[in-house]
Parts: sequence; structure tokens; C-alpha cells
Amino acid sequence: MKASWKAFLVTLIVLAFLGLGWLRYKNFLTKGQSPPGAIKVLDQLEEKGIPDLHFKDIYQNPLSIKDFKGKVLIINFWASWCEPCVQEFPSMLDLIHKMSGKVQILAISADYNKEDLLLFLKAFKAENNPYFHVVWDKDQKIAKQFGTTALPESYILDRQGKLIKKVSGAENWSSPDAISYFERLSQ
Repeated sequence: MKASWKAFLVTLIVLAFLGLGWLRYKNFLTKGQSPPGAIKVLDQLEEKGIPDLHFKDIYQNPLSIKDFKGKVLIINFWASWCEPCVQEFPSMLDLIHKMSGKVQILAISADYNKEDLLLFLKAFKAENNPYFHVVWDKDQKIAKQFGTTALPESYILDRQGKLIKKVSGAENWSSPDAISYFERLSQ
């Protein structure tokens, strides 16, 4: 009899804790909690599409998102002072070289000054690459439109300009799996 009484008491306590947990969770859901701003922006980009932004690259050439229709586009937010960005940079250049123009990169820099940006590109021999377009987002206006909160952060658009993937953090863009993925996207 004692054992069944103890089991009943333990069961009652467990049920009480579960009930309290459910009430706290339900209360959390109904208090008007909403996802962080970056999630809201990403949801809007997926629902409404990438806006046709117009800007100039670091050579003062006009660019717009629509210029990349028909190509797979990686929009990459980065900076020369960002260690993970530096680590992934060579693989991005390797990817666009291997894909021979089927994949293009719009690299949006958060560098504090243009000189650092230009020295970085020169060090990696990335100047005037026809598949690698660099924009200096001095005031972070473009980054804010994408809800970018950390570097590096990338958005992959298919050939029709539709957002299909967001990548947060450094990536090996020229791994065999990545090359295979981009070959499928570019067909």
C-alpha cells in the first residue's frame, strides 16, 4: 500500500509541474511575443522577394539586383576585418571561377573605410573580376534592408532572382558539395 501511495504522489507532482509548464508556455505565446527583427525581414524577403536595389559598385558602376537575372547570385555581407569573412573569401573566388559566370557574387562590404576594402581586394587579386561585384555599404543601409546582424551572412538567389537560402557564418563555397549544389541551381 505504501508503494502505490508514493507512486500516486510522484505522479501527481509530475503532472503539476507539467501543468505549470504548459500554463507558462501558453502565457508566453499569448503575451504578444514576436520574432526578432531579422526574422521578420527574412520572412518578408521570402514572401515578397528581394527588392530591386540600385547602387554603385566600388568603381562607380551602377548595379541593380535585376542585373543578375539568369544567373545564380550570392549576396554576401562581409568586411575585411572579419576573420570568418577572410577565411571564406578564397573559396568564394574559387567557386565563381569554377562556375564560369553561372554564379555571381555581390559582395557588400561593411568596412569602415574604402582604403582597407581596396587593399583587401588587391591582396586576394579580386579586383575587376567580372563575376565578383563589390559594393561598399558605408552606412549599413543595404545590410539593414536584409536584416543582417552578423558577418559573414549570405543570401542565395536562384536564376529568377528568388531567395532560396540564407547562410549565416563562414562557408566553404568551393567544396565538392557546394559546387554540385550550384551546378544544379544554374541549370
